Amino acid sequence: MDKRTIITAFPMFRRLPAAFLLALVATFAIQGQRVDSTWYAVKDKPEATLKAIAELQIPYPQILDSQDGAYNLYGLNGIPHIILFAPDGTILARGLAGENIEQQLKKIFNN
Repeated sequence: MDKRTIITAFPMFRRLPAAFLLALVATFAIQGQRVDSTWYAVKDKPEATLKAIAELQIPYPQILDSQDGAYNLYGLNGIPHIILFAPDGTILARGLAGENIEQQLKKIFNN
């Protein structure tokens, strides 16, 4: 079974720093586990999101969605919101923040 996990973040860029997720991804990579990150921007004008991506040097793939598609699809009630997906699209965990993200990844990878 593919143990890769995808972190999808619906961020408020200043409250969920890219450096935090970069360090988290690197930590698991050292242990031989793959964690990918995708950021999904909702509720913002695309121009503002692109400016924040450039200023904050966000290295992850970005999905810009000012039409609230994902926000409504996943039933989000606030941002930031973290969802962990399995490679097959199954939601493994949601509504995580800070250390809870790392704890949930350890649980998924049985560390």
